[in-house]
Amino acid sequence: MLTNDISLLGVTRCGTYLNPAPDGIMPVCSPLSLVFNLGMALNGVLVVLGVWFTRDLWPQTKLKIAALWLLALGGDGTMLAGAFPLDTIPAMHVIGAALALGLACFGFMLMAKVVWQTHRAFAIYSLTTGVLALLGFVLYVAEIYLGGAALSNGWPPGHKRSGISSPAR
Repeated sequence: MLTNDISLLGVTRCGTYLNPAPDGIMPVCSPLSLVFNLGMALNGVLVVLGVWFTRDLWPQTKLKIAALWLLALGGDGTMLAGAFPLDTIPAMHVIGAALALGLACFGFMLMAKVVWQTHRAFAIYSLTTGVLALLGFVLYVAEIYLGGAALSNGWPPGHKRSGISSPAR
């Protein structure tokens, strides 16, 4: 479980897929992919709605606007990842995942700065969340899996792997 890509839960067709984690090429069948993908899309919608409906509750600064935009774009990314499962339109899925995992963390860190003086505990929580999310994203992109060793000897042999799962050919 520690070495399987979460995107594999959303594949809509049973088959053999490249797993960027150390397990490599593996058979995948996700009978509840519709539930997973709808859940991802719904999560993204709720993030965007949360940003919209709480926008006036935060201190009124330009930094707040930037933080909320980053968080909303992360929600948009989650919607994209759920709407375009990995085995349908991989490019859209990857863009969505990058927004959700690689961009939203900066929104958390900026929001920590916004509320640092007025809500220190929440700021520390937000900063910690953003830093840990960024660390996880960087480790994932660098193919460093804390549950096992990364495949670094080509993917497949003779080909430099991009770090992104796609249906095996």
